[in-house]
Amino acid sequence: MIIAVDAEGHALPVSTGYPWGEVPKLKRKLARVLRDSRDALGVDGDRCDFAMAHDFLRQIDDSGQEILATLCGRTNLDTLRNFLYRKPLPPGMIDQSTLWPLIEFETPSDDFMPLEVMPFADRTPIAEIHDFETLSQAVMRFPGFAAVTRRLTFSTGGSSGNALAGTRIPMKMFVHHDFEGARREAKFLTDEFDLVGPWPRTDSDQSSATALSMILDCRRPTPVGEPPIIDQIQHFSCHCSREDEDAFLQLCAEGRDPFEIMLSNFQSAVGRLAGADYERPLVFLNACNSNSPEFFDYTTWALAFYRLSSRAVIATEAPAPDLFASAFSREFYAAILNGQPVGHSLLTAKWKLLQRWNNPMGLLYTLFGNPDLRASYLEGAP
Repeated sequence: MIIAVDAEGHALPVSTGYPWGEVPKLKRKLARVLRDSRDALGVDGDRCDFAMAHDFLRQIDDSGQEILATLCGRTNLDTLRNFLYRKPLPPGMIDQSTLWPLIEFETPSDDFMPLEVMPFADRTPIAEIHDFETLSQAVMRFPGFAAVTRRLTFSTGGSSGNALAGTRIPMKMFVHHDFEGARREAKFLTDEFDLVGPWPRTDSDQSSATALSMILDCRRPTPVGEPPIIDQIQHFSCHCSREDEDAFLQLCAEGRDPFEIMLSNFQSAVGRLAGADYERPLVFLNACNSNSPEFFDYTTWALAFYRLSSRAVIATEAPAPDLFASAFSREFYAAILNGQPVGHSLLTAKWKLLQRWNNPMGLLYTLFGNPDLRASYLEGAP
């Protein structure tokens, strides 16, 4: 079921007739398309020319049209398109005051099909892109650029908590120090958040066991009688890959050898974890392939954190270049600090980099969890 809510609050439910037996195959097909289209883009976080942007979006659109027809059927798609996009947003007029439509994807399991990258708004081929206006029109067919998205599942996972609490939002940052983008992120986040990290440091224990402990225990030591400080955000700026049948996040301190956190070890540790008496943090996996179904055989890092009852998880569907990923996260967190909820902040970051570099790679970022999550210390926030 897809439930669309336009900017004025009118709702339209659309049945998908979801062919569950086809989902794994469709997910892997889409992942290959995203990887190939991203490789064809060939930029590293700088300006993208219009022809490259067109090729990137066209490849995703071509396969997305076929997958959407399988999932929803043509008639349902036309109904949805006419409802959501009868009042298109004017290019160049997108800011924090924009009233975005909402698309809810209701599924019986947390399959994490990245419907944000599918062309819901238009079935016609993408026209030639020759300026920012035509680029804006092209990306608006994808919910990843044109709507706040929310997943509703009947399985366990996620959390309904709406507030990132703290005078300065407590954050823990995990890095691969060899990445220039990670170093840039660390400087910005140190200035703006109550940051533990970037971790690991040169003098810290370089082990996956210590890393797992820091990830799973979100509490910080505080003096007797003072309220506990709980991590509200965990940010990863690191390498993500696989070894044989297992996947890993690779961390590295300055001047030290890298080490890995294996996904299987993470899942085992989660299985032994006692229930926490606090809301688990927002997790931003600014690491390549952190939710690619082609990359992982059984689960993904995004799904593993979601099942840990994280309030929200942000992940990438294909490799995002280091410098682009760094710029994207800074724009996202700037929007969070400006009072925008997570769903709107993601859209703001995508449009900021589209406007700055003509770069549509923000489409690769997807959200799982609560899009209404926001900083609670700001005036007027819940």
